Formats: sequence, structure tokens, C-alpha cells
Amino acid sequence: MIQRGKIKRSKFKLSSSEYISIFIVGILVIVACVSFTVLYYRQQAQQRVSHEKVHLLIQQQKTIIEAQRAALAKLPDVQLSEKTKKALALTSERAPERVNDKTSAFHCDGREYCSQMHSLEEARWFVRNCPNTKMDGNRDGEPCENDSRWH
Repeated sequence: MIQRGKIKRSKFKLSSSEYISIFIVGILVIVACVSFTVLYYRQQAQQRVSHEKVHLLIQQQKTIIEAQRAALAKLPDVQLSEKTKKALALTSERAPERVNDKTSAFHCDGREYCSQMHSLEEARWFVRNCPNTKMDGNRDGEPCENDSRWH
């Protein structure tokens, strides 16, 4: 309370144990702030080191890849045997021409066997244009050779 120019201080007076408690709390706050700051900078340093390691590994990998590519460029040309050359020539001669699917009456629908075909022409179209057919046993381009319906 105010008395003619004097302020009553009895409310604001602290005991010595209260001063010690406030001092200890202040010290703990300072220690916590310093600890968090140190941890933050350690984490940043570890991240920087790990990023540098990753960058170094990437550079090493690029160097290895460049060395491998340079070594592959110096490989000698492969010489094919006569047997391989003949097989490649026969394959290219026998490669059937594909028919335009838009103008054809047939379409690939998963059928594979001669017994599923309605005509020899349909079987021929399937062998030329569809994958995984099992109608040309000797692979000469003529399907269903053993089917008595067409031969």
C-alpha cells in the first residue's frame, strides 16, 4: 500500500531459499538451451558428413561407369560362325509378313491350337500375326499340317 511517499515492500520480499530456487531454475534453463544448441550443431555436422559421403560415392560410381564404358568401347568385333550366319539368313528369309489388323477379318483372341480354328486361312493368319500359337510344329510357316479337315 502507498503511504505518503513510501511504498510498502513486504509483499515483494523473498526468502533466501526462494532466491536459491529461482537461481537454480535459471541455471537449468541456461544448461538446457546450451545442450539443445550443441545437439543441433552436432546433428548438422553429421548430416554434412553424410551428404559428403553420398556425394563421394556418387562421384566414384560415375568414375566406375565411365571406365566400364571406355573398356566396352574397345571390345573387338564379334565374328559370327558360318552356322550362325546361315541360321540368321534362313530366319530372315522365312519371316512371315504381318497382315494389317485393321483390314483383316481375324484378330488375336488367345486361341493357340488347330482345333480352335474354323479355317486353314484363319490358322495361317494366327501363325503370322499372333504370339504363342502352337499350330506350326516344324516352324515352316504352314499350320495344321496334320489336321485332316484341311489337308
